[in-house]
Amino acid sequence: HKRLTLTAAVGIYHQAPEPSELSAVFGNPMLDLASALHVSVGAAVKITGTLSCELVGFYKSLWGLPSRNEAPTPPLAQALVQQGIGRSYGGQLLLRQELFKGFFGWVTYSISRSERQDHPDRDWRLFDYDQTHVLGVVASYEWRGFIAGVRFRYTSGMPRTPVVGAFYDARGDQYQPLFGAQNSIRIPDF
Repeated sequence: HKRLTLTAAVGIYHQAPEPSELSAVFGNPMLDLASALHVSVGAAVKITGTLSCELVGFYKSLWGLPSRNEAPTPPLAQALVQQGIGRSYGGQLLLRQELFKGFFGWVTYSISRSERQDHPDRDWRLFDYDQTHVLGVVASYEWRGFIAGVRFRYTSGMPRTPVVGAFYDARGDQYQPLFGAQNSIRIPDF
C-alpha cells in the first residue's frame, strides 16, 4: 500500500577485539572475532503527506565475547577468554513531521534490554551501557528567514556496580572497596 511500508532485515556481523584486549599481559593475543546475529522487523505508516509513524522491533544475539578468565592466576596471555554471550532486544517508535508551514520535528521512544553472560555457568547481567528507556524530542520552526529549534532527551541511568563495603589494606595504608553484584544498580536518569 502506498501509505504502508513493511521492513525486515537480518544480518551476521563480526568485530575484531579492542587493541587492549589483545595485550599479552592484560588480555589475550589469540582472541578471535566476536560475532552477532541482528534481526529487525518494522512498519512505517504515512498518516498525512508530511506526518509519518514508524515502529521497529529488534533482537541481537552475540557470541565469542571476551570475558575475564576465572582462574585465580590465569596463564600468561590468557587473562581474557572468549566465553561470553549476549543478547539485546527491544523496540522503537518514531513520529516524524516533515517540513510543513515552517515546522519540522519528531518524537522518538526506545525501550530495550542488553544483557550478557560472561561464562556458561554464570548468571546474566546488564551490559555496561544498557539504557532501558530513551526519549527524544526535536522541533524547529522557520519564520522570516530565522530558524529556532529545541531538543530534549531523556534516558534511563546506566548500570553500575555498587560498593557494598571496604577493608583496610595496611601495606598501602588505604581502604580498598568491596563490590556487590556487577551492574546491579543504576545511576540516576539523565
